[in-house]
Amino acid sequence: MTEPAIPDVYFTERQIAAVRHVVEHRLGGEIELAYLAGSLAVGLGHGTSDVDVYAVGDHLPGQDHGYEHDGVLVHVTKLDGALVRRLAALGTRFTATGTDREQFLLEFKVLNALVRLTTGHRVKVAPAWQDVLAPLRRDVVRRILVARHANIFAAFAEDVWGALLSGDRYTAATASAIALENAAEALLAAADDLYVGPKFLFRRLRRTEATAPWAEELWRLLNQVFAAGLDDVEVVAAHRLRVGNLLLSWCVTEGWDKPLAQLPAPAGETSRRSPFFAPVRFSEGIALMSDDEAYAVDESVVAAWRDADRFGLDGGELSPALRGLLAIGALDGPDRPGAGARNPRLPADPAVTALIREQPGYTVHPQVARP
Repeated sequence: MTEPAIPDVYFTERQIAAVRHVVEHRLGGEIELAYLAGSLAVGLGHGTSDVDVYAVGDHLPGQDHGYEHDGVLVHVTKLDGALVRRLAALGTRFTATGTDREQFLLEFKVLNALVRLTTGHRVKVAPAWQDVLAPLRRDVVRRILVARHANIFAAFAEDVWGALLSGDRYTAATASAIALENAAEALLAAADDLYVGPKFLFRRLRRTEATAPWAEELWRLLNQVFAAGLDDVEVVAAHRLRVGNLLLSWCVTEGWDKPLAQLPAPAGETSRRSPFFAPVRFSEGIALMSDDEAYAVDESVVAAWRDADRFGLDGGELSPALRGLLAIGALDGPDRPGAGARNPRLPADPAVTALIREQPGYTVHPQVARP
């Protein structure tokens, strides 16, 4: 990408001073909690970025309200205290499981509010609110975003498979792009770049050290010009998904317990992994899920799956992880090109089943009875 890097743009001292004046003198004792948030809070400001303040107070205007000071227009949005308490609780501990994904399948508005609370610049915090906000953990919110985007990737990979089965190449092309965008968002979250919304995707990819080497390849794949009649859509869609699940494999391993610091640069085609599998991490373990099957695996299996291009799978002695991955169709062997097995059967080998276990609760749509 030849475009120059966009420098980070945060709130200016003048804007912060205007906010403090509004909070202390225009709103006064009505404010219990106030923080600056939005694009400027995370360095993504542009020429028309608003100065957004979110506040808790009993007598604030019910609608968004603008206050001008020293030539700065300050937008104040009233927040319900119960919502802020809920957000702080959501960000205290990562608890999502295969059968209870509510923590990372939040409504967009709630998720956006959680990220803004986490990344915001606090202007005023009453003592009672200091206790409420103290348990909020940025690393928990980072994991929520990683898991959410990985789960969305898996859902759209399923749509790509279904669209190709029915000959709907337009949908396969669109769904594969959405899937890859979500893999890129998961990667950014794994690298501790927290934001909700698609508009700054490539600005963020390029500014974040760990993701910068992938920006050009992701730009190319997401702006693919298809041949007339979408003749090459199956190849492009499969490659998008393979790149996406490669990125996710780093998110659920090296990028889970701590932020990703670096990644290998793109190395061209990744041909061994099935495009229709995705690693998603829950509080109780890692799922390797496809359109209608899912397996509980550990980090060693994800690493073997990620690095399978380096191994000869056409013969010789394979590790239990690779034998299991071939059996479930997560790898494309010489007799199963393209989509992997559709009727997988794990070999009756304790060394394999100790590493890869069928787990219906880990499917894209968990196969469990609801009470």
